[in-house]
Amino acid sequence: MSGMRTQPYIHDVVVTVRRGRRLHRFNIFLKNHCLLPFNTTISSLVPWLRWNGDILVMRVGVTVPGVVNMRRSDAQLADFAVRR
Repeated sequence: MSGMRTQPYIHDVVVTVRRGRRLHRFNIFLKNHCLLPFNTTISSLVPWLRWNGDILVMRVGVTVPGVVNMRRSDAQLADFAVRR
């Protein structure tokens, strides 16, 4: 995460997305500050939002505690979680 002198605080949130009967959990770490660089990736996901900073998304295991590898199908769910 860049800009540690500008914004040293990193916020985190756990988001649960339900797809059918399955639950998918993501741990999202983020920084947003007016002096951090503009994030064009977030702008493409959420066009009405001006985001200056970084976002890091990790998939959390449902049965296994901690972070697990993201699968191909998790990318769309992670984008959905960031938009919310």
